[in-house]
Order: sequence, then structure tokens, then C-alpha cells
Amino acid sequence: MSEDDGDRTLLTRRRAIAGGGLLALGGATAWAFRPAPVDDSEGWSERATMPTERGEMNGAVLEDRIHVPGGLTGLGDTTDRMDIYDPVADEWENAASMPEPLNHHAAATIEDVLYVVGGNREFDDPPEDHVFEYDPDADAWTERGPLPEGRWGHELVAYDGRLYLVGGHTTDSHDVLIFDGETWDRGEPIPTPRDHLAAGALDDRVLTVSGRWDGDNDPTVEAYDPDADAWEAIDAAPTPRSGTAGTVVDGRFHLGGGEDPAVVTGWTTDSHEVFDGEEWTTVPELPLSLHGPTAVSYDGAFYVVGGAWRQGALSATAWSDRTFVYEP
Repeated sequence: MSEDDGDRTLLTRRRAIAGGGLLALGGATAWAFRPAPVDDSEGWSERATMPTERGEMNGAVLEDRIHVPGGLTGLGDTTDRMDIYDPVADEWENAASMPEPLNHHAAATIEDVLYVVGGNREFDDPPEDHVFEYDPDADAWTERGPLPEGRWGHELVAYDGRLYLVGGHTTDSHDVLIFDGETWDRGEPIPTPRDHLAAGALDDRVLTVSGRWDGDNDPTVEAYDPDADAWEAIDAAPTPRSGTAGTVVDGRFHLGGGEDPAVVTGWTTDSHEVFDGEEWTTVPELPLSLHGPTAVSYDGAFYVVGGAWRQGALSATAWSDRTFVYEP
């Protein structure tokens, strides 16, 4: 981490401590409306803002547009809203709402269909097993048969015509869950259970990066080989963080932002690191220190949408509607 990164992290921690005191004193309203800081950062630009401020959602690219369903907004309300971003026109539009409000779900596309799976509505509920399918031509949702088990804070990766669900809190096992468009199957369990992780398809494997378990951040990187149904530990780790923006862009895995969710001692970060299959390198930081955004790859660029620029319970004072894009 650079000296500048350290300064930003310290600043974010000080804000978190101040924010906790203000909330305790009933000053949350003034704190909530304090504008989010945004810095210039080489290679990054800001695009049209999302119609709603929200985070802890997961989206995907479908028909050359970025689809962002669900998430948390306001004082922790879960939404069923879906907004769609056109990167060419730099415009957002609203689409049909999901059948159920969800947060901490996962999303991916295969065969021109968007799938949204798992998640939750209330934090004290068990992880849900919903599988929702979105048809862009009809602008309509269909509920499919459920997941083999509920998941929350997981990731869904499209690879070779299948979906691979990895990590997350679970009502049963830590198995990889594999969807071929019709039925779900099970794969070898993830060796290091984690939620709020990042994942993507890199070098014919499903790469899982960082995350946390029992509140502790874990920098572990592991790769799942779908052909062998086997996991491999990767001896290269990024800066530990959870709730990150992570995706593969032109054969390299980008990891941006993240948090430690503790209210007083926690933080968010603008750290941005890239993995080429061998090692991690630091590249220009996100313009905004945040966690819990949607992250997608489109046309050789890394898009980071929404999230929160304060951590954990303080997220309710800091939801973002910003759309950032990094063009290497």
C-alpha cells in the first residue's frame, strides 16, 4: 500500500469514528447529507449517476447494457428495483422490478438471460434460495426452481455456458453450486469459506478473491477448475478486504474498494489492485473509497456502480449513486 493509500485509509477511519459518535448523539441526519469526497484518479472517469443511491447488490451485463437489480437503500431498506445503464449513450433507465426485494444476492448472465440468485431481505433471516430469471425482450421476471440451499454474500460466475455459485453464508454446505440453465448440481466445497468475496473466470478457472468470515477479512485466493472439479490455492494475495468490486477485464482480475465493517475501528478503501495470473500489482485507486458496489466488465473497461462510502452499519449514511469506469 502506498503512503497516499495509508493517508486515505487513516482519514476514512477518522471519519468512521466521528460518524459513530454523531450517530450516538442523534446527529445522523447532518452526517448523512455530508457530500461524498471524490478524487481525480488516472484512468478513471465518472459517468451518469444511477437513479437511486444503493449498495450491497450484484449486477451483470446483458445485451450490451449493465443491469443492476436490488440492494440496500435508505436506512437499510431492501429494494426490488432494477435500473439499466447504457454505456454508449451514458444513460440510465428503470426496468421491471424483481419479484422480491433482495440484498447481498448474486447475478450473472448465460444465453441472453439474467439470473439473480440467493440473497436476503432482512439481516436476521436465513439466506434465501430464490432463483429469478429476467427476460430483456419481455422486460419480465420469472421465478425458477430454488437453489439447493440458501446463500447470502456469495458470487455467481458465468463460464462456458454454466453458472458457478461460490462462497457466501449458507443454510447447508459450502459446495460450489453449478447451473446449466435447467438444473443445479454440486461441486467440490470451497476450501476457505468466505462471504463478501469477489470472483471471476480467469484462465479457464473460477477465481475467488479475499472476503471475510466471522467478521475478519481474509486475503485468500483460490481457483476452482470446473473440468477437474478441484480447487487450487494461489500463492499470491491482495490487500485483505471484503465487500469489494471484483471482475475480469481483458484477462486480468481487477479488485477495487472494500471494507472492514467494524463501526468504530473499521474503514473503507479506494485501493485498486490487478492480478495477471502470477502476481498482484497496484494501479490507480478508485475515485471514491467504497464497498458493496456492482462491478462488471464491458468493452475492455472496469465499471464500478453504487456501493457505500462508509463501512458496516454506517453504510446507511453513505449510499452512493456514482458510476465510475476505469479504462486501462
